[in-house]
Amino acid sequence: MKYTHYFADLTHTGVGTQWLPRQGVNSYIFPLGIGHVAAYASKNLPEQMSMELFKFPEDLNEALKVKFPDFLSMSNLCFNVNLSYAFASYVKKKYPKTVVIFGGPNFPTKPVERKKFLKKYPLIDFYIKWDGEVSYVSLVEKLMKYELDITKFKKDKIISQNCCYLIDDEYIEGPDHRIHDLSEMPSPYTMGLMDKFFGQGLSPAYEITRGCPYSCTFCNSGHNFKSHITRKSIETIRQELEYIAKRTEKDAELAITDDNFGMYKEDVEICHVISDIIKKYHWPPYIDVARGKSQPERILETSEIINEHQEGTLRVSASLQSHDTEVLKKIKRKNLALEKLIAYTKSRQTKNSTNDFHSEFILGLPGDTIQKHYDSLRYAIDTLQASRVDMYQLNILYGTEMHDPEHIEKYKTDIRYRVFVGAHGIYNIGDKQVPCSEINSISFGNNTISFEETIECRIMNLLVKIFIDQDPFREVIGFVRRLNLSVFDLLITLKESIIPKYSSLTKLIDDFVEKTKKPLYKDLKELEAFLLKKENIEDFASGKLGENELLNCKSKALIECIDDLHKALKDSILFNLKKHNLLTSENEDYLNQAIQFSHLRKFDIHSLNKIKYGEFTYDFIRASESGYQVDPNQMKIEKTKFKLSHDDKTLDYIKKRIDLYGKDNHQIGKMLQRTNLEVMSRKVYKLNL
Repeated sequence: MKYTHYFADLTHTGVGTQWLPRQGVNSYIFPLGIGHVAAYASKNLPEQMSMELFKFPEDLNEALKVKFPDFLSMSNLCFNVNLSYAFASYVKKKYPKTVVIFGGPNFPTKPVERKKFLKKYPLIDFYIKWDGEVSYVSLVEKLMKYELDITKFKKDKIISQNCCYLIDDEYIEGPDHRIHDLSEMPSPYTMGLMDKFFGQGLSPAYEITRGCPYSCTFCNSGHNFKSHITRKSIETIRQELEYIAKRTEKDAELAITDDNFGMYKEDVEICHVISDIIKKYHWPPYIDVARGKSQPERILETSEIINEHQEGTLRVSASLQSHDTEVLKKIKRKNLALEKLIAYTKSRQTKNSTNDFHSEFILGLPGDTIQKHYDSLRYAIDTLQASRVDMYQLNILYGTEMHDPEHIEKYKTDIRYRVFVGAHGIYNIGDKQVPCSEINSISFGNNTISFEETIECRIMNLLVKIFIDQDPFREVIGFVRRLNLSVFDLLITLKESIIPKYSSLTKLIDDFVEKTKKPLYKDLKELEAFLLKKENIEDFASGKLGENELLNCKSKALIECIDDLHKALKDSILFNLKKHNLLTSENEDYLNQAIQFSHLRKFDIHSLNKIKYGEFTYDFIRASESGYQVDPNQMKIEKTKFKLSHDDKTLDYIKKRIDLYGKDNHQIGKMLQRTNLEVMSRKVYKLNL
C-alpha cells in the first residue's frame, strides 16, 4: 500500500493569497530540513509512499482541497509553530486518521518541558527530536505495521528512536540517534525534490556540516547531543552546488546553514569548490552563513578564496556576543584570539575603500550592564573597525539552557512577549480565513541590567545601525579614524548632546522608543487574548503593527532625515575635534567638504536618475583608495568639479533590489540590511583638473 506524505516547512506570507518575493515573506530560504527528511524517506520507502513538499501556506491549502495526506510532517521553528499547528488542527478535524509529525529545534531539551510542549499542542501525534531523516523512516515503518492506527501504537507504548509522544498523561521518549556521515544522506536537490522552489524569490539553503562543538546557553545548537561534527564529502558538495547554480536566479543569495563555517581544515577545500562555482556561474552574489568562532587564520583564508572572483561574497565576521569575560563565562563560551582578525581589518583599510568585517552582539545576556554593552560596541567599532555590527535582542528559545525555568529564576530574566516580526497573517485554511501569528519571548533585562537601561542600549544600537553599518558615512568616518579619534565617542556625543538639537532626529528616536516598548507584553496570556481578534492580526499583517523598529527607523533616517544626519554627524565631529585640540582650519575645511561629498554620493531612492555635481579642493577619488583614512594635506588639489551619478549597471542593480524587497520603510530596511551600500553609491568623475 502507498501512503501520501505532505512535508511542510511553512513561512508566514501576510494577508491573502498573493505575495511578492521577500515582501511579507518571513523566511525566504528553501525548506531544506524537510527536504532532507523527504529525500531519505523517498530513497528508503520508494514503493510505500508518494510525497509533496510545501513552503507557502497557500500552496498547502490548495493541496488539501484535493487530498488529505496520510502523513502531515511539519518543521517546527520559533517563527512558524502556530502556523504549522493551525494547518495540523484543520487536517485532524477533517481527517483524524492523518498522522501529524512535527520536528525541528523549537522543542525543549528536558523531558518534563517536552511533556508540557506536547500538552500545549495536543494534536501533534509524534515529535521527532534531533536528526530527523533516519528517525522519520523508522517511525513510519513501525506505524505501517500498525496500519497507521495511532491509538493502538501508543497503547502498546512502541519505542522509536528520537521519537516523543504522549499517551494519556504519560510521556514516552525514544533513544537519541545521530547521523554520523552526511554523505550517506541522499540529496533533496539532485533528486529534484527542491526544483519547485527555484524561481520563487527564495534563497537556496545548503548544509555542509551538522553539529557545533560549543555549548552556548542561548543557542539551541549548544546541546551535548550536537557536539559531534558530521559533514559531506567534497564531491557531494560540488555536485549539489553545481545543480543549484544551474537553476537558481543569479541574484539569489546562498544560505549555508552550518553553525561554524570556515574554521575547519576541510572548509578550505570547500571554499575552492565554491570559488569554482562563482567563476563558472557568477553565483552566488552573497553567502549568508554563521562564521566559525575559532581559527581566525582559516576564517581569513576561506574568505579570501571565495572573494577572489567576486569581492564581498563571504564576509569576515566574529560572533562575539559580548566583549566582557564575565558575561562570556556565564553563557559558557569564550572569544578566541582575534589578533589576526584585527590585523586583517587594518590591512583592508590600505587595500580597499571598504572593510567587510562584521561582528555580532547579544543585548541582555546574564551579567550584562549598559556599560558592558557599550564597551562591546566600542571594541567592535574602534578596535575591530567593523563595517557591520549586528546587535540582537536575547531570544529565550526552546531547546536552550536559558529557557530552563531554573536559569530564568537564577538571573531574574525579565521576559517580555511580542509578536514575531513578520510572522503573522490571515490565511485561507480550508474554507475559512484564519488569523495566525507567532510569539517571541525576549529578555528585556535581568538582575544586572534593567528594562530602561535595555531601552537606552537599543537607542545606541539604532545609532550604530544608521551611522556604522556598511559604512554609509565612510568618507567622513575614515577621516575621524585617521586622526585616531574614537568613532564610538561620536555616537555617544550624538546621543547625549547633538540629536536633541534636531527635531527630525529627536522625533525619530522618540518614535523608535515608542515602537520598541508598545508591542511588549509582560503577560503571555494577555498577548494571546489580543491575538484572538481578527482585526488585531489585520493590523499586524498590514504593517500598522509588528514592524522591525530597528530596520524601519534606520531606513527612515537614511531616506527622510539624510540632511540632518550629515549636519548632526558634522556637529559631533567638530565637538570631538575641539575636545582633543584637533580643530584646525585645515581639518575643519576637509570635514566640511567630506560631509558634502558623502551627501552627494548617497543612494537616494527618490532621485536615482539624478546627476549631482560638487566642487572640491580635495581628491576624494584618491582618498577612497585608502578607505578615506588620509591626511587632508596630501589630498589637496586645485578646485575641481566632480560629477556623481549612477551608471546603468548600478541603476539596474538598485531597481532589481527594490523590486525584490519593496518600497516602504520596513522593506527598504530589510534591503539595506542585505545589500552592499558601497555598490549602490554614485560613481565619481572629475570634470576638470
